[in-house]
Amino acid sequence: MKKLTLILIVLLQALGAEDINSVWIDNMVEEIKPSRKGVDTALLERLKNPFIMVKEVKTKEGKIVKVVTKGKYRARGYRGAMRFKLYATMNRSAKINNRWYQLNKKINGYTLKKITKEYVTLQKGNREPINVYLHNKNKKIKILTK
Repeated sequence: MKKLTLILIVLLQALGAEDINSVWIDNMVEEIKPSRKGVDTALLERLKNPFIMVKEVKTKEGKIVKVVTKGKYRARGYRGAMRFKLYATMNRSAKINNRWYQLNKKINGYTLKKITKEYVTLQKGNREPINVYLHNKNKKIKILTK
């Protein structure tokens, strides 16, 4: 009898707690529903760039000095990669920024050095090469090979 009474009490508390939780959740959902206004685009465009660039510059005397400049921030390893979008690769050609290029052709000062199924390698002069990976894989298109 004691066990049955204890089970009924626990069961009733659980049902009551569930009802309270569902009411609380419904109230929270209603508070979230009204649309919220974000920051105005014009305000964002007026904001100053929070990043600085440190460059090593050689003076006339041959001394190397570090100079802090304001400008576009580019993360190390992503130099120039944001300007290129790779859409497709086929044999010795790659579709970059909606134009087809062949191996060893110039693209905005960069040379197309390597073409693979997943990415292309671009290099500008003696700088470190950058890899540009496929922008969007179209899952609807399937090319079957033997």
